Amino acid sequence: IYCEKELNVDNATSDHIIPISMRGNNSQVNIVVCCTDCNNERGNLPFKEYLKIKNLKYKKQKHIFI
Repeated sequence: IYCEKELNVDNATSDHIIPISMRGNNSQVNIVVCCTDCNNERGNLPFKEYLKIKNLKYKKQKHIFI
């Protein structure tokens, strides 16, 4: 979802929209699939902020619906 890299079993991971460290949970609605590099790079940045940084098609959108 962030960099649009083609995912496979070696580089795919799950990322929490609201990080566990910020009281997020493991529910399906709080998880997206992304590459390991983006997951590591994002850290605790807010989901929408990081999405707009990494994926230019979301940069100018006020509301993002996934």
